[in-house]
Parts: sequence; C-alpha cells; structure tokens
Amino acid sequence: MVLASWNPTALPFLLRCRKPLRRVYDGARFLEFKHGISDYFMPKPTVSAQEQLLSILRRAPNRLEYLTANDWALLIDRAKEVSFQKDEILIQKGMQAKMIYFLVKGTARIEADFKARVAQIGPGQVAGEMAFLENDVASATVTAEEELKAYAVEWSDLVDLFELFPHLASRFYRSLAVILAHRLRDQIMGEAWR
Repeated sequence: MVLASWNPTALPFLLRCRKPLRRVYDGARFLEFKHGISDYFMPKPTVSAQEQLLSILRRAPNRLEYLTANDWALLIDRAKEVSFQKDEILIQKGMQAKMIYFLVKGTARIEADFKARVAQIGPGQVAGEMAFLENDVASATVTAEEELKAYAVEWSDLVDLFELFPHLASRFYRSLAVILAHRLRDQIMGEAWR
C-alpha cells in the first residue's frame, strides 16, 4: 500500500488491515514497522478533544507555527499528558530533564538566576526547547504560576519521530528558529528603547 502523504485520519483504515501493515510511504520514503503500524500508533484524545487541543496549539503567540495538523497528531501520540500545581517546577535550571513540554492550560514563569523573571509562557507555547536544541542542561527554571496542563515528549521520542518523518523535523526546527528569533528581537528592541 502506498500513501501519497501521511494522514492520521487514514489510521482507522490502516488498523483494520487484515495483514499487519509493515511498510508505509510518507511521501519521501518507505517507513518500516517491525510488528505492523498498529503497534506504533495508539489512539489518544477523542476527535473533538483533539480538535480543541489543535486549536490551542496552533493559535498561540510564539507557537510552533510551521507544524501541520498531522505533525501535531504525531507529536501528541508520543506525548504524555502531565499536570502541575501552582509553584511546582517543570524544568529546573542546571538539570537535564530530557523533555519538551507543550503547554495546553495555565501559565508558567521562566526565571534565571536569583529568581529574576525572564518571561511568561502560556497555552500553545513550548518549554524545554533550548536544552533540547543544545542537548544540554536547562538554562532557566520553569515554574507553574497556576494549575497547569501540558503534553510532555521525551527527547528520544522526538528523535525517533524525526528519523521516521524528516519533513516533521524540518518544520519543527524552523518553528523553533522563529520562536528564538522573536525572543532575540524582543530583547534587542527592549534594550534599544531604554
């Protein structure tokens, strides 16, 4: 079977195949699955919940703007839903959590040395991306300002996804580059106006 492009809505059909589907064409190359595709993609949120989640993730300021709905479906499939209480730490400066968080509900503050507040992030934004890019420890502490809900993806799962879907990797890294460019521009403009 050849798929012109990967589409999560085709997943129910792929799961109903009598023989385990072991090869899928993602538009650029064939993907190989050891035990069949159903072993790798388990259903996550319901359709309406997933649409609501996509709406949050795709409309926020400083979001991963180049990711498609299919990209988000793949990321959420590998993610774990996590919750944090007020003042609970998501990411500790100097530690390597090996997770990226996609915030869905609530806000978090980003603090540098001596609890100096650097920024605030909210639904649709990402935390832990700098440590991921540098494959290093966190450069700041991220703390929930209120009850917070997020999806956490392990770095190893991201790398696996990027190997399977190189176009997803391209859009993901481009989106991160734009986010970091916006942050730098805001810093420069802020200092220029002082």
